Order: sequence, then C-alpha cells, then structure tokens
Amino acid sequence: MATILVAMAAYNESHVEQTVESIIKNKSNENDVFINVCEFRTDDKFSDLGEYPVAHIKHRTSIPTGVGIPRYMAMENSACFDYVLQCDAHMILGKNWDSEIVLRYEAISNACENEIVISQHVSPCMEGPEGFMVPIRKNEESSFLFLDEHFRVWSKNWVPQKKVDWMENKAVSAAYMFSASKTFSAVPPDPHMWFYGEELSIYFRLISRGIRSFSTDYLDIYHLDKGDKFFDAEKSRDWRTIFMSDAPPPVLRA
Repeated sequence: MATILVAMAAYNESHVEQTVESIIKNKSNENDVFINVCEFRTDDKFSDLGEYPVAHIKHRTSIPTGVGIPRYMAMENSACFDYVLQCDAHMILGKNWDSEIVLRYEAISNACENEIVISQHVSPCMEGPEGFMVPIRKNEESSFLFLDEHFRVWSKNWVPQKKVDWMENKAVSAAYMFSASKTFSAVPPDPHMWFYGEELSIYFRLISRGIRSFSTDYLDIYHLDKGDKFFDAEKSRDWRTIFMSDAPPPVLRA
C-alpha cells in the first residue's frame, strides 16, 4: 500500500471544502492518502474542514501573496510519502483517482526509465447556481498544456492511439501535478513565484534534472474554469500585474 500526500494551496478560495470532499470520497482503498491544506486569506472566511481528516494551515494576511508560499508550505513534509499530488483548491477528482494515477505513473516511469511527472489540463467544471462546482463536459479527445499565459507552448492534441496510453508534454500545468515524492523534494514550488510564470519555472527546473512530463488517458478530473472575467478583475492586484500592465517599460539609465 502506497502513501500519497495531497498538497493543496488556497488563496482567497471558496471551493476548498468541495475539493477535499471529492479527494476523500473518491479515493480507493488501495493507498493511504493524507491531505495538507495551506489556506491564505485576506479576510477571516476560512474553510470549515473540521469534519475531514486533513492538516489545515490557516494564515490571515493583508498582503497579496498568491499561491507560491502556501504551495511551498503544503509540501514541506513531502519526503515522508511515496507520492505527491499537488492540486488546486477548485478541482473535482473522480472515482479511484489515486489507484488510477499510481498505475499510470508506474507504467510510464518504467517504460521511459526516467523520473516523470504526470501533469495535464483536465476537463473543466463551472460554478453551479448554489456555488458548487459542476462538471461541464468530459474532455476525452484532447488535452492542452501550457507553460504560461504569456509564454504559451502548446502540446499536440491528446488523441488516444491504439496501445498508446500516454504522451510526453512540452510543459506542465501547476494546477495538477503527480509524481514520486523525491521529484518534489528536488523541485519544490518556488515561494517567490506568486502566480504568473510558475509553470515556466517548474518545467525548466524539472527538465534541467532530466525529469520528463507526461499526459495520460485518465481524465476523470475536473478543474474550475474561471474564464476571462476572473483575470480581468485581477488586473488591479499588484501580484498579478507582472506581465499584464499597459504601462510602458521603465527606462534604465546608467
């Protein structure tokens, strides 16, 4: 029986409880799953996780910090486990997600004889009328990956081929990454990377160590599709304006 750490960072998030519930409700009995939730908020509306067997770190901050710091904190004890799943706090995981991902991880790593990461864009979900996440559709024919909204590197469409259950990526999606714990010990989240550029940073540090990124045929996982309105509203926040400002670049003088 393997041990899996689910490391979840949340920043002013409203779907933590539903994400945790899906992780616990839909895990198999084949692995021991432990959940670390590191929740940062600029108010006092922390998630109520009292009924769930999770480690819940709560931090109130008046300074926008993004997800880099809580992701780093959520993974601090990752070396104590066999595997680590880093995921966002607005996701729905399907039935037996743990045994399905472990099975594919072992098959891919044995086939390519490398350390690997499973990381892919997954099917979207949206907020329903009562605020709960609802799957939109199952993305069974294609899955896209990117490094960064401003430095896009797209993988080919994921089209399952006969006898091919995975394909190598040219990127990672930091919203969903699964690997052996030693991978994340070597390449932890960057606490200085607030939001934009995190996929770029993680991917370059992975490939510089010979760690390869793969998509698999398992897509029974859903991620909240926040859409353009979310990013438009966030342009006013200092920590998300690194690459989005309309102001001219500063003039450097000797």
